[in-house]
Amino acid sequence: MPYISDFIVDFLYRLNVRSFFGVPGHQTLPLYDAIYRRRNEVNHYLFHHEYAAGFAADAYSRVTNRIGVVDVTYGPGLAYLMPAIAEAYNASIPLLVITADTDLGIIYTKYERGNVSQGVDVLSLVKPITKRQIMLTNVNNVNEALKQAIVIALTGRPGPVLLDIPNDLFWKELSDGELSNLFIRSSYVNPLFAEYPPYRPTVSEYECQSLVKVLSNAKYPLIIAGGGVHISQAWYELKSFVEYLKVPIVTTLSGKGSIPEDHELYLGVIGSLGGWDSANKAIEMADLVIAIGTKLGQYATDNWNNLKGKRIVRIDIDPEEFERGFPEDLSLWGDVKSVLNVCLTYLKQQNMSFNFKWDLSMLNVLKGEWYSRVMKLSEEYIFIKVMVELNRIIAENDVIVTDASSSSGISAAFLNIKYSTDKPFRRFITPRGMAGLGYGVPGGIGAMIGCIEKFRDKCNRVIVVTGDGGFGYAISELETIKRLNIPLIIIVLNDQALGWIKVEQEKLLNGRIISSTFLSTNYAKIAEAFGIRSYVIEKPSEISNVLKEAYSIKEPVLVDVHGESYVPFKGLS
Repeated sequence: MPYISDFIVDFLYRLNVRSFFGVPGHQTLPLYDAIYRRRNEVNHYLFHHEYAAGFAADAYSRVTNRIGVVDVTYGPGLAYLMPAIAEAYNASIPLLVITADTDLGIIYTKYERGNVSQGVDVLSLVKPITKRQIMLTNVNNVNEALKQAIVIALTGRPGPVLLDIPNDLFWKELSDGELSNLFIRSSYVNPLFAEYPPYRPTVSEYECQSLVKVLSNAKYPLIIAGGGVHISQAWYELKSFVEYLKVPIVTTLSGKGSIPEDHELYLGVIGSLGGWDSANKAIEMADLVIAIGTKLGQYATDNWNNLKGKRIVRIDIDPEEFERGFPEDLSLWGDVKSVLNVCLTYLKQQNMSFNFKWDLSMLNVLKGEWYSRVMKLSEEYIFIKVMVELNRIIAENDVIVTDASSSSGISAAFLNIKYSTDKPFRRFITPRGMAGLGYGVPGGIGAMIGCIEKFRDKCNRVIVVTGDGGFGYAISELETIKRLNIPLIIIVLNDQALGWIKVEQEKLLNGRIISSTFLSTNYAKIAEAFGIRSYVIEKPSEISNVLKEAYSIKEPVLVDVHGESYVPFKGLS
């Protein structure tokens, strides 16, 4: 006998969902049974921890621009997933979170909270970190519930939506007639929702005229591109817009990779975490900032300091972001790809030209000074040397996934992301929504699954950069990697510490180090115990050969790099 899960799997399949991530429990077993019946068409990926499954679904969504689907069981399953939901919520990544609940007849009775095994108020638990929480109360409403969940998750500013299914509804067996009736009621699934964004609100010609007026009064305009460029898939439009205006561009950490990093107008990552000197100096010089798809958050703006006194134009799909943090001369509401396309078309039609003061020699000096500093730092810090050597190896179809903390900053500051002009997609993934440790390894798994599913021969290698602190959260997922034969390259920056915290204690607390250091651990041997090829790097002279060999192996590889803590954070590094 079929369950409503058979309908759910079919509904999502028609929206190009081929991958489910999660950890099973009694209440959700009917979902697994439905996936089993469609096992030749869809896959379910089992993880050892719910938050790892959530991080994988998050990274999968970032690479494919499809909704990530993660399932967990009632109570602790959902509680363990919370960090991943919060990451997706703050980073504007759409997830469909399918969770179970106790029986519908018990919910909101005296037996439900505490007396029921694993009892928890599911909807209240996730309310602050989801766009919507939907409880299914009737199997006949599952079609409407799914449609509502998908629409809310993908439209406007994307984000996670929870679909909560009580245990007795999950396990209710449907007759063939009941299931057929559900399919008849869902005879049409809008194909627009197979990828995001499904709708692209845009600006008027009048608003483009307003942009021209602001630009006409600028001498040193600068573009800041954020993660919204990737969400909108606006890589071509951004590049064309930058090249038409002939103004320099910088990115946030989340926006890194939205334009070729060898582009003559690109000056690097902005801000206090992982910021390039060239980008931060350009911000100092700028008199106008065009912020595209970015929250202008704390790190990008150096604690909301580096844009003070600047004129600002904001392009964003979320009107709640306008005027947040800084006054704006012009706020353009709409989808980034569409807004850039409309305004660029207007600029070309009007044959607009501007008398900006930037010149390429000035930009080359800024970048040259930064690259010189990078090379000097690479001789002092082995972790930076690893990034420099990686730059010589990685190809334009490779994807970099970082963990949180210093590994994200080191990667942002010292890795140069190659850009495929053939088929661009998000190639730098870093958890800046909540910045929780443990994202790197499961994020790498999800990114690899997404790459293979959507791009196949266009996808090359996925490289994970994590610290030993973050890696410790996800060691059990080495079994997942081996079981699924995911050909990740995992680079562990092993400083035997929570490096960021240790450096802060050294520099801010006069060396009073407590509870921030670990025993020396050979992570290569741990990986080998899981059947994964591994290497140890202890000297700079070993880096080049080891990375080249690791890169050439089309199977899971771990590289354990032993070195000194380095934090690419302003005031600490």
